[in-house]
Amino acid sequence: MKRVLNKIIVLCMTTLSFGTFQLTFAQQAWQNDLTPIASTDWNYNRAAHLLERAGFVGTSEQIQALAAMPVEEAVRRLVFFDSANNPHLQPFDHSGVYEPGRLPLNWPRR
Repeated sequence: MKRVLNKIIVLCMTTLSFGTFQLTFAQQAWQNDLTPIASTDWNYNRAAHLLERAGFVGTSEQIQALAAMPVEEAVRRLVFFDSANNPHLQPFDHSGVYEPGRLPLNWPRR
């Protein structure tokens, strides 16, 4: 059984590597490159990707607004969100349940 599973895993990995060869090759050019994106490369799809990678979801209007501003401003807006205009949101009300310094229940103990 173990030998069969190993063969299946190798077969899947081989199929995956052949199927993504072109993608892997294309990624090597910019992988680990921290050079800022050029303003000519900044567009709607890149703005949507930035939101996704930052952990946000945006409407098409919000993505379009982000894509319309310069890259630096878009990043600044996501990083320094305290200055965002959110009058419709109520101020944060601490419940008192969380005690600073306590680890979450699922945190690994050592």
